[in-house]
Amino acid sequence: MPLLRPMLYIDFDIKDPDKFSTFQQVYHLLEEIKPKKGRRPFSLWKKLIPHYAQNINGTYYKDDLTDKPEDRWGFRDMVSYLQFGFEVEFDYLEVKDRHARIGFSAYAFPYGGMDRFLMFLKAYDCIPSESYNGFEVIRFQWQGDFEYEVTNHPEETKAYKATWPKAD
Repeated sequence: MPLLRPMLYIDFDIKDPDKFSTFQQVYHLLEEIKPKKGRRPFSLWKKLIPHYAQNINGTYYKDDLTDKPEDRWGFRDMVSYLQFGFEVEFDYLEVKDRHARIGFSAYAFPYGGMDRFLMFLKAYDCIPSESYNGFEVIRFQWQGDFEYEVTNHPEETKAYKATWPKAD
């Protein structure tokens, strides 16, 4: 029986190897807890995720926020999203030189949205370049810290789907 490949992936470029090394620690924790739908104490996340990544949600969502503290996307919201809101199981992390791919499987669609995870990667200077989002292969053209344009690649989508094992 052929090895099943995860359907979804995100490719990204590693701009800062030290930050990527720190990201790998977070990734391995997520890889461990996701299949069990587990959780870890907030204090562990606070120690594990560095300050520059803890602030990404507040910066990313600042234009959507009001002055009310309860409307702010904070660190607790990010941890909740990573543990529960991003409804995926992480299948692998492949690294080659300064490029990496995260393969993941969704529990269901929609799976909590990939956008916040893209921003979380960027906090570690891991710049998403391509993805298969469950529908098509897309490429990201970054216009700024949090803005990007997406281009669809139908031929690459067709080629990628052709690699999947056939159902019996």
